[in-house]
Amino acid sequence: MKTCRLKRLLKNTLGILFVAGLCLGLSCAPQALASSARTIRVGFPLQKGLAEIDDAGDYSGYTYEYLQEIAQYTGWEYEFVQVPGSIDESLTEMLRMLQAGEIDLLGAMVYSDALAQEYDYPGSSYGMAYSVLWALEENTKINESNYRTLDPLRIAVLDMANSRIAALEQFCEMNQITYELIRCGTQEEQTAALKDGRADVLLDVDLNRQEGVRTIAKFAPQPYYFATTKGNSEIVNKLNFAILKINEADPYFAVNLYDKYFGGTRSILVLSDEEQAYISEAGTIPVAVSTADAPIQRLDEKTGDFCGISVDLLRLVAQRTGLAFSFEPAGAPASMRESLADGKIVMVAGMPYDYNVARDYGVALTRPYLETKIIMVLHKDLEVDDFSGLRIALVPELSGFNRYGSETVWRDTIEECMEAVERGEADYSYGDSYAVQYHFNRSAYRNLLLIPEANISEQICMGVSKQADVNLLTIINKVVNSISDADIQSIIYTNTVESTPVTFQDFIDSNPRAVILAVVVFALLLLGAMSLYFYLRVRTERALAFENLRYQQLCKLTGEHLFEYDYRKDCLTLSEESSKELGRPRVMRQYAKQLAERVAKGEEDLIPLYEWIVSGKDGMRDIRVRLPDGNFRWMRLITKNIGGAETRPDYVIGKMMNVQRERE
Repeated sequence: MKTCRLKRLLKNTLGILFVAGLCLGLSCAPQALASSARTIRVGFPLQKGLAEIDDAGDYSGYTYEYLQEIAQYTGWEYEFVQVPGSIDESLTEMLRMLQAGEIDLLGAMVYSDALAQEYDYPGSSYGMAYSVLWALEENTKINESNYRTLDPLRIAVLDMANSRIAALEQFCEMNQITYELIRCGTQEEQTAALKDGRADVLLDVDLNRQEGVRTIAKFAPQPYYFATTKGNSEIVNKLNFAILKINEADPYFAVNLYDKYFGGTRSILVLSDEEQAYISEAGTIPVAVSTADAPIQRLDEKTGDFCGISVDLLRLVAQRTGLAFSFEPAGAPASMRESLADGKIVMVAGMPYDYNVARDYGVALTRPYLETKIIMVLHKDLEVDDFSGLRIALVPELSGFNRYGSETVWRDTIEECMEAVERGEADYSYGDSYAVQYHFNRSAYRNLLLIPEANISEQICMGVSKQADVNLLTIINKVVNSISDADIQSIIYTNTVESTPVTFQDFIDSNPRAVILAVVVFALLLLGAMSLYFYLRVRTERALAFENLRYQQLCKLTGEHLFEYDYRKDCLTLSEESSKELGRPRVMRQYAKQLAERVAKGEEDLIPLYEWIVSGKDGMRDIRVRLPDGNFRWMRLITKNIGGAETRPDYVIGKMMNVQRERE
C-alpha cells in the first residue's frame, strides 16, 4: 500500500524529482561551526549535470558541489547510497528509504503540501528548475523566433506530468500559441515522437539534459530542495543555517553553479531559411579592423594580412556559414563613423561591449566573444599613494580609466603606452590583459610592473551597422553562441603565444644578475677544468718519465741499446747507453747523407743497421758492427715500424743486444 501511495505521489508532483538527486562524494569539506563531524546518508540517483561520476571514480555535478559547500558550515561527512534499477524504480525506493529513515537526505525534490506530510524540507531551496521546450538540433525549420507562429505547435509531453503540462498551457495562453499535445508514456516515447516528426518540440525540465536537442523556450521556474525524514529537525536546522550562510557569503553561488553545469553550454549552429537566404545574397561584407591592437587584431607587417583573435573568429564565421568578409584598416573615429554611415563599412571588429560606444558609432553590438581583465602598468620605481599628481598614458578607448585626475599622455596603442611608462614619459597606464601580456612577453621591459585591477573587466564584441540586414546580427550571434570553449581557447592561444627570436643582448638586458652569475660560474668551472687538466698532465708526464727511467735501467741491466729512426726527417736517435756503446752521437740528423760519406771513406760501422731500417721490415736480424775500439761485434736487431703507409712507415723503433758470445 505504501509503495502504491509513493508511486501516486511521484505522478502528481511534477515528477517529485526534476532530475536524479545527488552526487557521490568521497569526502566532505572541513568542519567550520559544528562541534563534531557527523556522517549523513544521502540518496544518490545519477543524472547528467546534477550528479555524475566518471570512469576514474571522481564525482561532480550541481548537487555534489552544493553539498560540499554545505559541509563547510556543518562539518558533515557523506555516505552515498545507490539503488539498482531504472531511474523511476531507484527514485521510488529512495523515497521509501527516506520515509523510513534508512537515508537522511535526498535532493532535487519539489515542494508540495502532499509531500510535506511525508518529508521535512528546509525553508530555503538550493536551486531553480525551468520547464523547457526542446527541438532537434538538426531541425532548421523551427527556432526561437518562429515557434510561436506554427499552427499548431505540436508538443510531446509526459502524460503523468500534470503540473508541468498545466504550466505549459498557461505559457501558451499568455503568448497566444496554438498548440497540440502529443501525450507519451515515457521520455523515450517523447524523443521518438520528436525524431519521427509527430512532434515539433518536447516538454521537459532544463536540468534533465539530453543530447541532440536545443532549447527553443524556457518558462515556469520552480525551486527544488533537499528533503529529509519527517521529524529530523537537526538536519533541517543545519540545512537552513548553511544555505543562509552560503547566500550571505556569495549571493551568486547558485547562479554560477547553474551556469557551470546547465548554462553556457554551446549548441550546434542552426540557421533559419531566412538567414540562409540572406547569406546567399549578401556578397562580401567589409569589416573595419584595427592595424595595431594585438593580439585582438593587427596588420602583419611581413605578410600584409590582417590577423588576431577577432579576425580568426570572423574567418571561423565565414567557414561555418558561407559569409564572405573583406578586411579594411580602421581609421580615426570620425572616419569610421563616416564610413559606417556611407555603407563603405558594414562591421567593426573588436569593439568594446559598451552601449555608449555603440550609440556613438551607430552600430548594434553582437554577443561578446571575449572577456578580458584590465591591468595597471606601473613603473617599478613608483612608490606613491596618491595618483592624482602623476601622468597616465592612455589610448582614447580607455579614457574613462583616468579615475584619479592624472595628467593624460595620449598614445595610439597600448604598446606605445607601455613604452611611455618604460621610458619614464608616463608613470602608469591601463590596458586589457591580452594586449598587455602580449607586448610584455615580446619585449624586454625592465621597468614595468603589471598589477591586475580587481573586479574590472572588458568584453569584446563585433559592431554591426544599424543599416545592415538584421539577419547579419543574428547569424553572428548564433555562431558566437555555438563556438565551443575549446575553439575559443584555441584562437586565443594561437594569437597570444608567439615564438619571437630572443637575441643575446635581450637576454642580458632582461637577466643582468643571472648573466653575471653565469659568467662567474663559467670562469670558475673553466679555471677548475684547466687546473685539473694541468694536474693530470703533470702527473701523467711524471708517470711516463718514471716508466721510461725504469725501462732504461732495465735495458742497461740486460745490455740492450734502444734507438729510433724518423723516415721523414732522416734522423737516428740513440739512447744514452747506445750512444756510449757504439761511439756515436745520440742524435744523428741527415743520417743517410752521413752514412754515404762514411761508405765513401770505407767505414762500415752502422751500414748494416741502416740497411735493415730502410728495408721497412719488422722482426729480428743479427748484424756485425764495428765498435769504437776497432773490434767487430755481433749485435741483434729487433725493430718495429710505426704509422704511415705499408711501404713507407713514419718511424721505426728498435733495440740492439750484444750477442757476440752467443755467436761464438
